[in-house]
Amino acid sequence: MHYTLFHSKQKIMIKNIQISIYILCISCALGFPEPLININNQGAEVHFTRKMKQEDLNSIKSSLQNYGVEINYLDSKFDGGNLSKLSFEIKTLNGQVGEASTNFVNLRGKPFGFKLKYDGSEFIVGEIKSKL
Repeated sequence: MHYTLFHSKQKIMIKNIQISIYILCISCALGFPEPLININNQGAEVHFTRKMKQEDLNSIKSSLQNYGVEINYLDSKFDGGNLSKLSFEIKTLNGQVGEASTNFVNLRGKPFGFKLKYDGSEFIVGEIKSKL
């Protein structure tokens, strides 16, 4: 009798752990931040996220070329169609160069990407911190 009670409690505990892991996974999947792609005649700001597809990366590259900005994706990996790893280098017409990479694990909600103005007054690559 004692063994059966212990075995039942163990099964319940394992089931609770499974449910907790499932809920955590669903929460993380639904919690992907939205990408930001803002490329205009004054500058560009892009926040890469796991929701991005290869087509998004191609579109960003093409749009930046129209303003003389070159972005090269040094390494990119996708998991189920979603971006899971990214390494890139960006070069502007006025000689600014930056490089960054991420696997989207340790960003703690902070945007990852780049922010630049074509006149050279702003150039941020990697984790983009909010101005206070």
